[in-house]
Amino acid sequence: MGGHLPQCARYEDQDPDLYGYCVYKYAGGFESVEQVDIQCGRAGKWEDDCRHAWVAGRMSKSSGVSMEDLLEVCDSNADCSFELLDFRPSNEVTVQMDRCNKHAGKHAGDCTRHAMQRWFYTKPTAQDLARVAQFETDHFDKVGYWLAAVVACQGVGECPDDDRAGKFCVSTAATFERVPTGCPAATKQPLPHNRGRPKHGGARPPRAPESSRNVPGSAPTNRPPNSPHRGKAKGTPQGAPPDARRPGL
Repeated sequence: MGGHLPQCARYEDQDPDLYGYCVYKYAGGFESVEQVDIQCGRAGKWEDDCRHAWVAGRMSKSSGVSMEDLLEVCDSNADCSFELLDFRPSNEVTVQMDRCNKHAGKHAGDCTRHAMQRWFYTKPTAQDLARVAQFETDHFDKVGYWLAAVVACQGVGECPDDDRAGKFCVSTAATFERVPTGCPAATKQPLPHNRGRPKHGGARPPRAPESSRNVPGSAPTNRPPNSPHRGKAKGTPQGAPPDARRPGL
């Protein structure tokens, strides 16, 4: 499948946008990172959505695709990387926050907050708190908030003595102590998923059409059920493949 995608050949000479949409439509069936690079690289303005669609179907660890390969496919698409990092987080909070800093782009703050919230639910020790407090990040307010939640709401450890996360921790812990009902829930809650973030064309990132799962010899998409990548594509090119406007695409 190194050449142009045969399923889309009839659109290739008509309209580059239409051809790109067709390639995106079949992204779930690409068998390797190399094929994603080749085929999505020919999708024009649909390249980011093409890559995102392929990654969205392989976020589960059972997909057999490594985190490194998935992040490589997301490339500079912050929506793709953030969704991936949230779905398959590292069990080590500092590793997760480092990935947030390197790959989540405009969503790095929310990604860091989610990482720290998961860490809070693990009931960290004072030693854990001291170690995490040393992590360097521009999103020290997110770190400081959850350090304060451990100190004031779980009664573990002390706020660090520094001018960034430490100061934020001290002031937030004082607020929790004055108003204990302001403490976050002690049990795990569903994490919010970046409501209102910019989407392709001002809409949700288009979902890879189900027909892409039926390409002979292709791998199933297996998109995570809570993926924000689901939903109908907006701005479908004129003259798109006949099934492109079916409900659920």
